[in-house]
Amino acid sequence: MSLFDMICAAQTADTTKGLPVSTKSNLPAYKQKIAVTSIDKLPTQERALAIEKLQFVKQVIRIKKLERVSVKKAVVLLNMRHNDAYPILRTYGKNKSNALKYNNYRNWSPAVLRGGSEDEILQNLANGYFRGDRLPDTAPQFYETLKGFWLTTNKPPMTVAYDYACKYFNKKYPGAKIPSFNQAKYQLKKIKPDVVCYYRDGATACVNRHGPYIERTWDAVAPGQCLIGDSRTLDTRIRWKDPKTGKYQAVRPTICVLMDARSWYYTSWCICPEAIDHDIIAKCLYMHCCRYGIPQNVYFDNGKDYCKNGFSMPYTTSDGTEHSVFKELGIKMTNSIPYNGRAKTVESSFHYMMMHFDKINADYLGSKPEDRPMSALYFDKHPEELPDLDQLGQKFISWCEDYHITKKNGKIHKGQSPQEIWDMRPAQQQLSKERITKAFAIPLNEYKVGRGPSVNYKGTRYYNSDMINGTKVLAKRDVMQDGFLYVCNLNGSFIGIAKPKDPINALADTEEERERIKEGIKDQRDFLKNIKTVGKSLTGGLHLVSISDALDAPENAKMVTVGKVGSVKGLAHRYTRHELIDPNVPKKLDNISASLTPPVEPVKEDRVSKKMLGLVNRTRHILAKEETICPATEIGVSYKDLLPEEDEY
Repeated sequence: MSLFDMICAAQTADTTKGLPVSTKSNLPAYKQKIAVTSIDKLPTQERALAIEKLQFVKQVIRIKKLERVSVKKAVVLLNMRHNDAYPILRTYGKNKSNALKYNNYRNWSPAVLRGGSEDEILQNLANGYFRGDRLPDTAPQFYETLKGFWLTTNKPPMTVAYDYACKYFNKKYPGAKIPSFNQAKYQLKKIKPDVVCYYRDGATACVNRHGPYIERTWDAVAPGQCLIGDSRTLDTRIRWKDPKTGKYQAVRPTICVLMDARSWYYTSWCICPEAIDHDIIAKCLYMHCCRYGIPQNVYFDNGKDYCKNGFSMPYTTSDGTEHSVFKELGIKMTNSIPYNGRAKTVESSFHYMMMHFDKINADYLGSKPEDRPMSALYFDKHPEELPDLDQLGQKFISWCEDYHITKKNGKIHKGQSPQEIWDMRPAQQQLSKERITKAFAIPLNEYKVGRGPSVNYKGTRYYNSDMINGTKVLAKRDVMQDGFLYVCNLNGSFIGIAKPKDPINALADTEEERERIKEGIKDQRDFLKNIKTVGKSLTGGLHLVSISDALDAPENAKMVTVGKVGSVKGLAHRYTRHELIDPNVPKKLDNISASLTPPVEPVKEDRVSKKMLGLVNRTRHILAKEETICPATEIGVSYKDLLPEEDEY
């Protein structure tokens, strides 16, 4: 044994603590890493990380120009002022440290300064990502065992948890590969500190060290940092025509508002004649993001429409990946405490709206039944005199303009108006409208790809040629428009847009419909042609012959077509026989003699007239029935008389 072999054997023995390590395993192996070449093919988390890198570089450049300081000083100022705007990067460094550093700026800035489209820059910032599992070539069951032994209140050291995890795993899966201690330690270090604290130190310690806290003052919140969303039914009404009866009705509309938490500025709102659903809430947030940028935090109520899975709350696919609009944009959501008015400052704003907007309308209903004025009774009988939805919306726009410039003397505003505080907000990074639209695609469900390839959503098939038949995809719908679906892999990587097809009339009466059928048949033929091309590139043509013929074939064999056979039964309907022969070796003797024999030309018969054939056929028919039905002699005609004369031949 060489010195190198002795050192390797000693390292293996020390690493595994004397346990047998087998190179073969009956457990799932590590998947190959595949580099991703498009930003849309990245999972949601990696895409959000690339967006934060882009925002970090741009904001450092902006601070450097405005403050006229060096890049290092600009990075320091960014950490002091805007650290909360980067929830991923501030814990992305080694051991969950802050990654908003000068060295990272130097590494990431070239990708931004080179220019290009937004997708190209994000792709360059995320070029270190590889699709697939980053775990070593070890089954995940071992790490489950290791974490189970280590995350206990007994708090065993890593070495002790590793030793017993090796013994347990080697006993349960004999011969399975066991990682080294350094590999196991690396995986344990990746667990979040709050999870480790909860399972090793207890719930109380976890809350005290890592849990959220309630901030009772909004002075620490910068304008533009946090949005508060809520809705209320207005204490006034509009006229609304019933589509069934065609008569006007008095309807109380509902308003959905997104308000800046610090300034109480209404950034986006919508008034509807019916109840607010999660689509209206999503559209309001979409308008805010397109106009003012992506907020850091959103403060929502606990209603089901505000906590919709796939919108603010995560929708989890079968592979464990979480998908949501908030996760895609990096927005953090905070749920208010139920029935706690102090936690929802928008309630105070709604009270101001009721006092200064609802009460100025003639159809004010009163906030309580006992406060309802007599004027409301009049409009119950005369709903046609009420304003319509557009008129009420114009009134609210005028009221908002006055509300935003009205100074307030409370603890939050301190004599300033909502407009003044809102104008002091720091510059927020804005994404392109196309990127925001894709981020606002709300997950629907997992669907199995069928023939087409297509997915079936509410009885309609949506087609996309990039999907793979038999696999599962995640379908998302656009908030702002219908008629198509976004289809993604379960990990969030974008596949494409799926659209329905217009059906073709089965009878194909028009020329246009016949042309569409021809195009469909051509597409089927092109599909089979592509399949044959792929199969030939994969097998080199060996799939056309049997294994036995391939083994018996000579070295320089050439594939020839022997014959074909067809049948309407079965799935293929046709079979073509291929054979491998040596072009340098002559054929067998019988084949040669057969090939040398000149083919016998068929005798050309004289053309027979159709009249003669008809007479012959009739004569045969009469002769067949002569003894049973109607003999020719009984009607005075002989069968010889029916034969044509010689000149007719």
